[in-house]
Amino acid sequence: MKWRGKFSVGGKVIGTVFIYNPKQQVLSGRAIEASEVKKEQDKAASALRIADLEYRKINQLAGNTVKDESQQAIFDFYLQVIRDPSLRTEIYEKIREELLTADQAVFQVFRKYIQKLEVSGSTLFKERIPDVVDIRSRLIAAIQQKEILVKIDEECIVVCRELSPSEIILFARQKVKGIVAEKGGLTSHAAIIARSMGIPFVFGVDGIIDQITNGARIIVDGEKGEIITNPDEAELDFARSEILSRVSDDASRKKYLSGPVFTKCGTRIRTMVNLELEVEVDKAAHYGPEGVGLMRTEAFFLDQSQGGAAGVTNGETTEESRDQQRFIERSLSLCKADGDYITIRLYDVGGDKLPGFSEKEENPALGLRGIRLLMARKQLLMSQLGIIAEALRQSAGKHEFRVLIPMVSSVEEVRLVRELLHEVLVKAGLKQYAGKVKTGAMIEVPSAALIADILAREADFLSIGTNDLMQYMMAADRTNTLVSGYYDEYHPALWRSIKSMIDAAGGSSAEISICGEMASVPKFAALFAALGIRSLSMAAPALIDVRKMLSNIDLRLMKKELRRIFEATSADEVRAITDEILSGLNVSDD
Repeated sequence: MKWRGKFSVGGKVIGTVFIYNPKQQVLSGRAIEASEVKKEQDKAASALRIADLEYRKINQLAGNTVKDESQQAIFDFYLQVIRDPSLRTEIYEKIREELLTADQAVFQVFRKYIQKLEVSGSTLFKERIPDVVDIRSRLIAAIQQKEILVKIDEECIVVCRELSPSEIILFARQKVKGIVAEKGGLTSHAAIIARSMGIPFVFGVDGIIDQITNGARIIVDGEKGEIITNPDEAELDFARSEILSRVSDDASRKKYLSGPVFTKCGTRIRTMVNLELEVEVDKAAHYGPEGVGLMRTEAFFLDQSQGGAAGVTNGETTEESRDQQRFIERSLSLCKADGDYITIRLYDVGGDKLPGFSEKEENPALGLRGIRLLMARKQLLMSQLGIIAEALRQSAGKHEFRVLIPMVSSVEEVRLVRELLHEVLVKAGLKQYAGKVKTGAMIEVPSAALIADILAREADFLSIGTNDLMQYMMAADRTNTLVSGYYDEYHPALWRSIKSMIDAAGGSSAEISICGEMASVPKFAALFAALGIRSLSMAAPALIDVRKMLSNIDLRLMKKELRRIFEATSADEVRAITDEILSGLNVSDD
């Protein structure tokens, strides 16, 4: 049987199924007496110490398996949560004030945190839920003195509902060949860990765990996001031949480790990197990106207690602002050549995730997020622009800075940010560097797509965020598996929309680029280039395969075939036409 999911980590493997489906923990059902409060508080304290020790041991195992800074950052986050005095205080208060057992108190405290993440309008925050759940489960297991981990056979492929980063680390230690999960996301910590360890990982495979058995044969293709359960001999032979072919192809791929890249017809396509965490910078450098096409800054809100803490509070620079400035300065090291630049996306968060002044929203995805929130809470916007200005000062104007505005729906939003940015530069005494700072609009909502020509005249550049653009265009939450079938990158509406935006911007001096996840898919990258896109930004590991694809296409030939895509009536037609076009040009995205 064949399955399809959202691929996260490349590689093709054959193995046997190990179903990992831990039973839900059962909490104590009783209320305690006042005389038992101290005893339950001691249980909670002991659990925090045990969890701290377990995470440090897991981190040590991870270090013995693979050295990776992003992995270290994740476990630093775990330990920060475990060691946070406010967490201990809140658990203690629950036990004392509500006379709850220790495990009940832990569950309720963490439930509050998880509920805040669940209603967040940010995909990034939603995908952090498994990390919080992992900490909660470990604490409850320690309180109940139960073993949370399992032993599995080497060389198997784990099939599960969802995995936490710590579970992936332990499975990797046992030489798991691959992972298939019903839930998960490209930017989740679990995906980061799997990617850093080179484990093929396919997620978003709804219902698979109920359709397979332990020990069954399975083929997992992390590059295409395809899975075959109970394969026949012909399918196994084909998979084996592809695996051998990819091994022999590794040597030839090395020449694509750095840019610039030119198509067969001599057109240069700039290939840049998306960054989310500072620890990604060194790894990204290995792939030789031509600058940073998208720097996400939302992570600086994860541990905030006040809305203004992200930048300047009461006139004092915060630790978070210093961290963000250092992130920008380190990322500038990826701008090696003249013309390389860094694109900093302003905070793309929802109001419901900023404690202290936010209100719960019924539909956060359509609510106060991105530039809307920044306009409503101007101090947040001014603080971040100040951070960018200081980073510009430190760089002495050596490289171009681009400020990307998220969730743009009108030209007034672009004008406002440009005016405020100018105000900040003048106040900081950096007017001489004004020409080194560009202002751009992120196109991810239909209203912005329909006025792309107006935005292109007002903004210095446009960047198409395909992730949210598809979500809003199809009215399908990309984190909701119930409507995942509607989130199809081949839908004709998406391609017609992208073409119309490129055509609309063609009459202006504004550059238009792609920074969504689709830019990391080689066949999509080829189509974007044929449509006129000259700048693509993606996760660093995708750079090699995208460059390989771009180097082997002739845009003149592809352009002649593109009209067929815009005449297609369904996603299946677009998919078939795309494959046919690339096949006709003797190009493969494998």
